Amino acid sequence: MRPSDPGSDDLLPREPRERPWVRITPFARIISLLFFGLFLYELVRDMEMPHLVDNAFMQIHAGGHALFRVFGLTAAVAGGTFLQLFVPFALGGRYESLIHDWNYLFTQLGVLSYDTVIAGIVRSIGCLGMIGLMFWFLWHAVIDIELDR
Repeated sequence: MRPSDPGSDDLLPREPRERPWVRITPFARIISLLFFGLFLYELVRDMEMPHLVDNAFMQIHAGGHALFRVFGLTAAVAGGTFLQLFVPFALGGRYESLIHDWNYLFTQLGVLSYDTVIAGIVRSIGCLGMIGLMFWFLWHAVIDIELDR
């Protein structure tokens, strides 16, 4: 058997799964709904998206501790902050050459003055989609409970 190739073979159709999908247990569904509900609650309460970028930088920070540990405890402790600050700087390029994607696109489209309106619409659509998905999860949970009886 040849090893999987991460290249273009991933785009080819695959054989059907050997085993059928397993239904999610009610416990797993409840935990998922609680997590998703908490996510929505935080979204509404803070009026800003949960800090997903912060989570990425936290992993970089933790990686800095591990990377610099070979140089001693002081270097390991300082290495987290160093790597967290260094990675965006190293990937940022020259400041004069940076342009924010949406700033550029909205300027080209002539709608930059409507940026907060557009953001509000996109945010509302996202919130409604997540709330709708939560109701869909609940609906399927009820159907599965009825089928189990």
